[in-house]
Amino acid sequence: GGRGQGRRGGRGGGRGGQATTLKEKTPPPPPSQTSPWATAPLDVIITEVTSPLEPHPEPWWSTFTGHCAGMWRGTSAAYSPVTGDPEPCAKEGSVKVYELATECRVTRHEAGELGPSPTLCQVLTRADERSGGVSSNGKPSDAQEGGGLGEEQSQGTDQDDHKELMGETKLIALTEEGLTFFNDGSYSRGPMSVSSGLAPSAASDDGDWGKDQESTLVFETCVALPGEQRRARVFQTVQFVKMDPSELDPEQAEDLEGDDLMQIQLLRVSVVHEEWTGPLDSVLAEASTLRVRGKTPAQPLEQSVGRWQVYSVRAAPLAKDDWELEAEAGDPTQRQYHLSYETLETTQEWLSADQFYEKDDCSVLSLPDGIRPYLKMGATEDMPALTVGVTWSVKEDLQIDLCREYDEDGQLVNTQLSTAVRNGWVGGSM
Repeated sequence: GGRGQGRRGGRGGGRGGQATTLKEKTPPPPPSQTSPWATAPLDVIITEVTSPLEPHPEPWWSTFTGHCAGMWRGTSAAYSPVTGDPEPCAKEGSVKVYELATECRVTRHEAGELGPSPTLCQVLTRADERSGGVSSNGKPSDAQEGGGLGEEQSQGTDQDDHKELMGETKLIALTEEGLTFFNDGSYSRGPMSVSSGLAPSAASDDGDWGKDQESTLVFETCVALPGEQRRARVFQTVQFVKMDPSELDPEQAEDLEGDDLMQIQLLRVSVVHEEWTGPLDSVLAEASTLRVRGKTPAQPLEQSVGRWQVYSVRAAPLAKDDWELEAEAGDPTQRQYHLSYETLETTQEWLSADQFYEKDDCSVLSLPDGIRPYLKMGATEDMPALTVGVTWSVKEDLQIDLCREYDEDGQLVNTQLSTAVRNGWVGGSM
């Protein structure tokens, strides 16, 4: 995770806080700032296509929300986007709290209940691990139905022991632009375009806006493991700055065209790891207390080197010309854009990327419980210009990956959910 510059978010990268260009790389940081948990991504080589691209049915909203609804309990933590080290979630006096217990109540709502379209409501409450439990009524009274990721909303603080820290309500609507969901309960939320909505970054002394433009976007990735009733939700806050090449050194901007230079920096990473405890209001869901569960230590990325069988489900937005006439009908209960789903089975070799990516391209964070968020920029012409995603190493020989891929124009071209098994077989119809 870090900062990089390239063509429209494109090829090249760097460690957080160290700007780089296509022509020049900054030297690696001193040893005191390096971390074994922030590394370059592996080099993935497809050695065989065992089953070519085939059409795949579009997931059902009812199936997706059925896997999500109920009571979830787990932990919440934040990590440095540069080193992957834990960062404080809260502070109680002089004590820094690095991990919070969570309780998430997820309910399904039909069209017209919380908005014009069917909606999934998630009420998350975080608390200090010393709290025996948290009461949450699950009512999204202040939330608004729509496409945003939502803002954290304070639900009160106990001035005596600070046990209950904060809560938030988030709505996921069927019609949310940029949402991609899957039948197993996994989903990806983020913009359809990372280049739209850029605002002037600063004002000059004479009142004119600066030439640089910027936007800060949040990508939410939920990777579900239905067989064990667990899921990992990762929030990556990314800043995009569209720079003016005329303000750069002529040698740096030599190969850049007009407004092609985009600077990308990962600002924040937070993780919520949860287990499903039962339907809402059931004895099973209410009986368990809100406690921090034990975590497994982070594992080096090199442990994933090897031969993998990979089954992928891809969702690609259709060209606007194919559906804009239908979208003009304006049915608020239906999605105003369409996705084409396909499957692909491949055999892949995952190799250490020391020679493929430069040492300072630290774009993968290896976190506890096998969770690996990443933000990487294409190193070659045939790679996506920008990929934002999460890999969950569930077991030594089983990994699940969910990512969003953007082209050089900053447009979403693909959302992909993959299951990888090492030295084994994986497929859609076992």
